[in-house]
Amino acid sequence: LTDEELVERFVQTNQPAYFQSLYQRHYQMVYRLCRRHVHQSEEARDLAQEVFIRLLCVLSSYTGIASFRSWLYRVATNHCLDHVRRRRQVNILYYNPMLLPEPSRNPACPVEETAEKLRLAMKRLNGSDRQLLMDYY
Repeated sequence: LTDEELVERFVQTNQPAYFQSLYQRHYQMVYRLCRRHVHQSEEARDLAQEVFIRLLCVLSSYTGIASFRSWLYRVATNHCLDHVRRRRQVNILYYNPMLLPEPSRNPACPVEETAEKLRLAMKRLNGSDRQLLMDYY
């Protein structure tokens, strides 16, 4: 059976065997696409599974205008792009002082001397430059 026939029969009968055939035919293509977006194999496998779960929900909207493979590629691409966008939004930096390196204790340049040099350098800056550095750091 062609992909289009498998889709049509799955939508009409809801028989898992038809969907399983689509899954087996196209899993590698979907996985490779996901891998290009997330770069880690475990995350790509999870994402590919999500694409096929999503496919179950939208399969009835397949019209047959484009080939099934092209349509699936677009569904998978959109899902991957949404995933990457969501991940960027959730990417929050948490402060953990245990992960910071110990300050260097260079005996030739004590901390107090370095701090005094920094204070003098800051005083030499004009007001807007000084404020910019203070706001940034």
